Amino acid sequence: MAGSSAAEVCGDDGEVWDLAAYGFLDADCPPTANPSLWRQSRLAALHGLFAVTEGIYQVRGFDLSNMTIVEGDSGVLVIDPLISTETAAAVLAPYRRHRGDRRLPRCSGPGLRHCDTVSGAPSGANAWG
Repeated sequence: MAGSSAAEVCGDDGEVWDLAAYGFLDADCPPTANPSLWRQSRLAALHGLFAVTEGIYQVRGFDLSNMTIVEGDSGVLVIDPLISTETAAAVLAPYRRHRGDRRLPRCSGPGLRHCDTVSGAPSGANAWG
């Protein structure tokens, strides 16, 4: 749906995520690697906003995990809001550019701190509104 030219995400303390580090995957699979794992790694390196189906979107390639956004009548449910506020903030831009600002009434992740990252703001303020 929407790619991103942002290959690097930085925070106050430096680099948080660098997609360019996975550039070696552009080469042919070496004989020492499993071809299925090489292909899976190439797919995982694709980054941007992807429409899964109507009302369900994924942002991939900005972190070790993928953020899933489910749109509902009263706002959005964010499933797995990534591992840092910097990468969460980086994924807000393509989502908002294509889907607009939406309220965040629910977040699903493995802990409260994990859900704080969805704000995209180090202060923990809810950047979704």
